[in-house]
Amino acid sequence: MRMAARLGTAVAAVVAFVLAGAGAAGAAPATSSGGEQCERPVSARTGNWFCPERGPAAVRGLAAVAVPEHCNESGCYRRYDDFRADFRSVRGAWGIGPRVLGHHEHEVAWQLTGSQMRAKPVFYENSVATVDVVFTGDLLNAAPGKPGTPVDGAFNIYTAGDVPAGVRRAWRPNGFKSYDDANFDHVQVIQFSWKLPGYDGYWYAYVKSPNATSPGKDVYRFRDVDQLPADPFGGGYRI
Repeated sequence: MRMAARLGTAVAAVVAFVLAGAGAAGAAPATSSGGEQCERPVSARTGNWFCPERGPAAVRGLAAVAVPEHCNESGCYRRYDDFRADFRSVRGAWGIGPRVLGHHEHEVAWQLTGSQMRAKPVFYENSVATVDVVFTGDLLNAAPGKPGTPVDGAFNIYTAGDVPAGVRRAWRPNGFKSYDDANFDHVQVIQFSWKLPGYDGYWYAYVKSPNATSPGKDVYRFRDVDQLPADPFGGGYRI
């Protein structure tokens, strides 16, 4: 936790959150994440929440290409070959009670090279101006359908700062790189967190990559595009 001690309060909270469990999804939240509100209509929601606006049709800017694709309620994955895949989210609404405060989107492209998995570009965008925006990346040893465990030394963080409304902010300059030649399975988890001026806490969203595997733990290749770990996406709110 010495890393967290060197960072600002908002950033340190995100570091502590991710280090507490397997990437983003494995951590036990200190407060309700708000994800349980997504089964309710907006008018009936309580507390703070983040929810994908469901349906693949909500994915914007995803050009038609003749490659394998898999969509869930959070967005769409595409697999170009054994070494390249990407994800584009639907719009995720976030707010408090029956009030929508904004809409968030993210996009991640993954490239495999030997035992390296690299996420670049990694894009964040919100419909309103947000502050203390933080990206985090981690590598999981996770088979398809399994939550997995974090790989030691892989975690990294990027402080994006304040982001104006409608501006796409990238993880600069080189995205998130992770390395591991000790496990058969690789899954990256990328998380985005942001604050809104005048409100306590922060909202967050995350996505996990498709599974990449290597029988020899040397050259990793993506499995089929629908071979995802447990809890491949999520979001919510934390103090």
